[in-house]
Amino acid sequence: MFTWVPIYKELAQRIITYRKEQQKLIEILKSLKEQGIPVISLEDENEKGVKSPLTEIDPFTFFATFNRTITEVNRKKSLVYIKDQLGLESPFPEDFNGIPTAQAQNSWFFAYAYERKQDDVDILWSLAEQAVTGATLDGKLFDKCLKIKQVGLAKLTDGLFWLAPNRFLPVDSKSHGYLISQAIPVKVSDFESYQNLLTEVKEKLG
Repeated sequence: MFTWVPIYKELAQRIITYRKEQQKLIEILKSLKEQGIPVISLEDENEKGVKSPLTEIDPFTFFATFNRTITEVNRKKSLVYIKDQLGLESPFPEDFNGIPTAQAQNSWFFAYAYERKQDDVDILWSLAEQAVTGATLDGKLFDKCLKIKQVGLAKLTDGLFWLAPNRFLPVDSKSHGYLISQAIPVKVSDFESYQNLLTEVKEKLG
């Protein structure tokens, strides 16, 4: 069970070193697409309806390419290629159990260029770095990320879970249902209430 955890954690550690080399991450996804493997959209829009190549990406969105509602075969193909390209040493996982998935058509953690704020991608990088390095999350930064167009509580906490599954909990429909069954109320709307939930889950479930 959960044989995916080591490689996800190692990949997250490797990805955050590419903050100033985001184009290299995009090139990996382009190569996957050229092999016929489904990836996230690589087309941006600087003007509405006018397509342009994607030039920036954050760690959560990169992870979304193999954590979407696609077949397990394609998830494996994506991860095999990424493992090879980035020289990851963790064994390939035997399962993807317990991993929340993003909607295939809504995988980005930011909006098109004409709609997104100048620092949207940058603050996603900052939050990802804090999550992966073990630093205490900046509550104001978390709440700021929540307000990014295309992001919401379920999506953001899913992303944090992908990058650091031992630290965070996804607050999506499946987790919500399970926690309610364990008599843990789920009332999360911001960083403070999310932290309170994590604390209660650790106290009651370990």
